[in-house]
Amino acid sequence: MAAVCTNLAACVRGVTWCLVDYRLERKWSTVGFCSDVIAGLVATTPGSGYAPAWVAVIYGVCAGIGCKFATHIKYWVHADDGLDIFAVHGIGGLIGTLLTRLFDADYITRLDSYTAIPRDWLNRHWIQLAIQLCESVAGMIYSFAVTLLILGVMSVIG
Repeated sequence: MAAVCTNLAACVRGVTWCLVDYRLERKWSTVGFCSDVIAGLVATTPGSGYAPAWVAVIYGVCAGIGCKFATHIKYWVHADDGLDIFAVHGIGGLIGTLLTRLFDADYITRLDSYTAIPRDWLNRHWIQLAIQLCESVAGMIYSFAVTLLILGVMSVIG
């Protein structure tokens, strides 16, 4: 299930990015396609073992559109992000994490005869999406603070 979801989401994201890229800029981009295939892998990783295979298409489309528009953030904040690391990994991971809470299914996690999700979104545990959003934001704040600390130490040493 994890292999099917991962490959399907990466393929759908690559195609989605190219279609959005063509719609906005009237050209195809091989670099954009490759970036979005990687972003597809990033977005589907959190849910690849928890969600059914049909959800990989939704992962691909949502994260493809979200990451494409997130690439424009670097221009607004004048950041040097030539590889679109924030858009691909940051926003793609956030979208994938939130979609995992929307579409994880208890019958998929029970395929290994061991793991069980007691309550999830599809089983009407509605607050779980808010919990997942809070955990994602806390992780982003922690990563930002530690990165600033490391960069500060590097600037003092160097």
